[in-house]
Amino acid sequence: MTKLFSFKDENKTNINWNNCSNTVRSILEGYLAGKEISVQDGIELFSAGPTDEKFICDIANQIRKKKTGDVVSFVVNRNINFTNICYMGCKFCNFSKRIEDKGAEWLTLEQIVERAKEAYSRGATEICVQGGLHPKLSANFYRDILLSVKKRNSRPTYTRIFSV
Repeated sequence: MTKLFSFKDENKTNINWNNCSNTVRSILEGYLAGKEISVQDGIELFSAGPTDEKFICDIANQIRKKKTGDVVSFVVNRNINFTNICYMGCKFCNFSKRIEDKGAEWLTLEQIVERAKEAYSRGATEICVQGGLHPKLSANFYRDILLSVKKRNSRPTYTRIFSV
């Protein structure tokens, strides 16, 4: 397991542990000393009550601040659903339609590109193109989506495509 962050002895924080449960305190102190948090420790932390939550949040905030400072970044995302036509029939999906269903749609390459351009003009830094598993789409159509979106956009943008 990769350790994302660790306090060295000289960087330990001064925390008033009054009111923190022994279990949560032990887990947090262990982590601050460089011990990995086990699955059981994680369950304990996620099950913590309101008093312990303050300590967990304070430690998490200190770690975040030590690791990244106060700089925050984010992604402006646009999801483009190129088709809701899908033959899989997953029981949890409320999105899919059959080809003959009212409301079934399949966007053309131009429509997909136009939605991408609109997203870029509104400041999108990521485009996610996704859709159902259309029974009549060739593999070339998927390739053409990628090529069309990339070719007609001059801005460097992360394009995450084909999340189903």
